[in-house]
Amino acid sequence: MAGEATEYFQKARLLQERMAGITGTAVTDDGYIKVTWRDGGIDGLEINPRAMRMGSADLAETILRLSHEARADSRRQSDAVMSDLFGTQNPAGIVADKEGLQESIDMMRDVFTGAIGDSKDLIDRLQRRLRQD
Repeated sequence: MAGEATEYFQKARLLQERMAGITGTAVTDDGYIKVTWRDGGIDGLEINPRAMRMGSADLAETILRLSHEARADSRRQSDAVMSDLFGTQNPAGIVADKEGLQESIDMMRDVFTGAIGDSKDLIDRLQRRLRQD
């Protein structure tokens, strides 16, 4: 049980590191407008002066469309990281499956309960050993 808890925490640390590096990107076909998405919002907007020839409504619509595409790109990258680290036990994928989610919650509870029990047993043994010395 302690090994499973350690593995879970290692994966969680790796997940945090990999997610921090994710940046979604979307660019117009002509390359004149580029939007980047990071940490839940637009992180960058590049507009080539040639794009300013567009009408304001078209420009706004293009920026909005690219922001959605950049966000979707970020989500795809996040999903890939989650699948890579967690495989079929991907927490992002099991939320839609209530039975699978409950099984995962039960499994995590068992892992942590076991790790706590193992830790308590180790502390008890160490205390007994100290009393003997």
